[in-house]
Amino acid sequence: MAVLAFRPVYAADLGARKILTNPAVADSDLESAVRDAITFGTSAELQLTLGTETVDGVPFRTLLVRYPLTLMIPNIAQDGIMLTVDRRVPLL
Repeated sequence: MAVLAFRPVYAADLGARKILTNPAVADSDLESAVRDAITFGTSAELQLTLGTETVDGVPFRTLLVRYPLTLMIPNIAQDGIMLTVDRRVPLL
């Protein structure tokens, strides 16, 4: 269970590294890399939001990864939980 929880974190970090090494990487290439990093379940369940923002004149690319997780513990979060990881990468 704990290993599954870290996969979206790994996927988000992989996407952030891709942006750091190539700030002009296309959103489609970035999305493919993040989805390919999810090796359990199905990447179709992965919700990925890519964007840009500027803070104090510094441009950033943003990455939000959400993945639903169904818990196998009776009477606790019967609808499951949503694992969410976000990254904001400066465009240097």
